[in-house]
Amino acid sequence: MDDQAPLPPPTKVAQACLAAHQAQDWEGLRTLLHPNARIGTFAGGGRPEDPEQALARLESVHEDFIYSAAVSSMVELDDEAVVLEGRVQSKRSEGWADVERCWLYIVRGGLLYRSAVFRTSHEARAAYAASGPTLGFPD
Repeated sequence: MDDQAPLPPPTKVAQACLAAHQAQDWEGLRTLLHPNARIGTFAGGGRPEDPEQALARLESVHEDFIYSAAVSSMVELDDEAVVLEGRVQSKRSEGWADVERCWLYIVRGGLLYRSAVFRTSHEARAAYAASGPTLGFPD
């Protein structure tokens, strides 16, 4: 008999990551990242990168009172992937922007393994179909 608790579904991991992000609990967010994570942020252009660099970007954008990221829906693609849809408000050199964005989160072992930012959910789904759970970034 296996005594291990079942791993949380991708939406639960995504919700925990979002809660830590909203609370600006960077240490808490670190505990939700897979050891081989590559994390994409809106501030970093969306491509997966080193988690510490991604966290530094998130911390930095929160210094700006205009910055806000809100998720309005989540759809699980399978037992590893979830697409989040929402909006980002941020400062730009020409003023401020309010844009729709989608995030693709890949969960492995109950932790966020990969994430990337896309303009549409179609782009996120296509990237997952083309590159699989690594999103083209090997461990």
